[in-house]
Amino acid sequence: MDKEKNKIIIDEISNWKKNQLLPEKYCNFLLALYTYGEGVEEEKQSMTSMKRQVFIGLDLLLLFLLLPTFIVITPLFSEQIIVQCIIFLIFIFILSLHWYYFNKAQSIFTHVVIVLFFMTALIGSTLIVYEWLGSGFWLNLLIVIQGMAWIAFGWINKVYYLVISGFVGILLFFALIVI
Repeated sequence: MDKEKNKIIIDEISNWKKNQLLPEKYCNFLLALYTYGEGVEEEKQSMTSMKRQVFIGLDLLLLFLLLPTFIVITPLFSEQIIVQCIIFLIFIFILSLHWYYFNKAQSIFTHVVIVLFFMTALIGSTLIVYEWLGSGFWLNLLIVIQGMAWIAFGWINKVYYLVISGFVGILLFFALIVI
């Protein structure tokens, strides 16, 4: 078989294996067949995968450090509601981009970003509403809406820990109001 055609077939089988379009056993068999028993060099792939994991780990560590910074910095601008909103929206935008990337890559880190996103949304919007409107009806309404958003997002995306968290949050909120 022509070497160029053989390389195309090997690349395609490697792609199937990477995207799990065929079981790994079948892909290994086909790769052994088309490489005449030599196999495909996977060291380069594993090295780039390791670099990607390190990058993702550092990226998530940065996000975890930004969340407390966001919580500390936001009240410093209590007089400037626009600055609070801008900081909050920038952080939510960054988390949205991370969610899109990790969800597209079907990474386990998607769940870390989901938790960070919803915690940031809850804390940030609560701080802004509390500073702007004070505690009262609007703050209570915001907390209930946040709980319902957690439930809806969790239900739609089959993230059941988010559904449970939303229900528990709403129940605890109403329990605190009654007591």
